Amino acid sequence: MIKGRDSLATVPRKIVYPVLMLPFAPKITGLPHSAVPYFFLEQTYDTARANELLEPHGISCPRFPDYVERLVGFVATQSGL
Repeated sequence: MIKGRDSLATVPRKIVYPVLMLPFAPKITGLPHSAVPYFFLEQTYDTARANELLEPHGISCPRFPDYVERLVGFVATQSGL
């Protein structure tokens, strides 16, 4: 399993969001303003239905740790990082 380091502190959304929307923020963070709201959505993903449909065909979804590095690499490539 991929283990990152824990944060020393959690900065409240009401501070982080406005800072990320400042005009110069994309140049520093590499994150466009249009992407900022997505980092503040609470989401839960349920793969039960996908697993149910794929299992009869011998297909299974990979575990997140098994493909996260590829996913990050793809995003970095697409964003020019």
